[in-house]
Amino acid sequence: MKRRLTAAALVLIFPLSMAACGSQSTADACKEISTARTSVHQYSAEHSILDMPFDEVPDHLKKLLDMYRDAGKKVSNKEVKAAFNDVLKDLDKHVEFYRDDTPTTSPEYEQNEQDIDDHGKVLKNLCGFTLDW
Repeated sequence: MKRRLTAAALVLIFPLSMAACGSQSTADACKEISTARTSVHQYSAEHSILDMPFDEVPDHLKKLLDMYRDAGKKVSNKEVKAAFNDVLKDLDKHVEFYRDDTPTTSPEYEQNEQDIDDHGKVLKNLCGFTLDW
C-alpha cells in the first residue's frame, strides 16, 4: 500500500517538478514559433516581396529570418529547438543564395531546397506547421 501511495505521489509531483525546472512543453515551444510565424506573415503582407527590386529581396528575407530567430530565443524544448534551428540554418543559406545570385539549378541550391523540405517535415511533425516567409 505504501508503494502505491508513493508511486501515486511521484506521478502527481513529477509534472510539477518538470515545470519548476523550466522544462518547456512541445506545445508551448511551438506556440512561440507560431506567434513569430503570424508576425512574419503580417509583415510579408505589408511589405510584398513582389513589389521590391530584386537586390532588396535578401535583406527583406533576412529581416523575416531575424523575426524567427527572436522567437527561437524563447524556445527551450530540446526537440523543437533542434528542429527549428535546422530549418533556420537552411533558410539562412537560402538568403545567402539570393544575396550571391546563385542559380536555382545549381546542385547547392537544389540540396538546400531538399534540406528545407526534410527539416521542415520534422518541424511539421512536432508543431503541425512549417516555416515560410
